[in-house]
Amino acid sequence: MASDEKDDTTPYVVLMNIEEQYSLMPKSIAVPNGWKLVKEGTRAECGAYVNEVWTDMRPLSLRKHMAEFEERKRQQAAQAAEAGQQQAQGEPQQQAGAT
Repeated sequence: MASDEKDDTTPYVVLMNIEEQYSLMPKSIAVPNGWKLVKEGTRAECGAYVNEVWTDMRPLSLRKHMAEFEERKRQQAAQAAEAGQQQAQGEPQQQAGAT
């Protein structure tokens, strides 16, 4: 099969959808709705391009949601740490005034 790929002169295209997912298909096939052409070349060239750029298989909406979730977690941890520091700073003052 590797020799078939090397001998294949069929023009291929790489398509990308709004979720930044990629597809490889012969150039002779019409680009489906919701996809845009991002590269043309041989099957090997197009495959290499997809391997290079599509490093995270998660859809864009999921990547954004997870990034927002991680940011909220980071903010909550920072707020909790700040509240803990304020409480720790306030405790010695209360104890000092009590004696």
